Amino acid sequence: MHRDFHVRNLMVHGDRLVAIDFQDARRGAATYDLASLLYDAYWDWSKEAGRALIGPLQRELSWNHEALLEELNLSALQRCLKALGTFGHQLVHRKKAHFAPAVPRTLRHLQSHFQRMNHQDGVLASEHMLRLAEDRLLKG
Repeated sequence: MHRDFHVRNLMVHGDRLVAIDFQDARRGAATYDLASLLYDAYWDWSKEAGRALIGPLQRELSWNHEALLEELNLSALQRCLKALGTFGHQLVHRKKAHFAPAVPRTLRHLQSHFQRMNHQDGVLASEHMLRLAEDRLLKG
């Protein structure tokens, strides 16, 4: 898996779409890169685009739709937590404020993953973190 698969690491070269930034690549969950792309911290996909991205992986893995969505949700939850840690490090230790707008979007994704799992404590915690992030990061 690429492990940092998001729209900012996709480039157009001629008539081809290419991925860049492979230093984190390693073996991992089959759904992790798709989760990274679908629940991107920098971009919101339409539902139609999401379905178009899920279909090829489902065919490749030969998993039923429910199993794929469950595994995808777990990978997305892991990816969001990893991304939030990275954003926190970049904001606090490296003083890179341009990561601030990605935090609320990632927290909204995190909240939706907890909702899909019916994990109410996770939903409440992510709602609280989202309010804090919006107050502290986006309003100054």
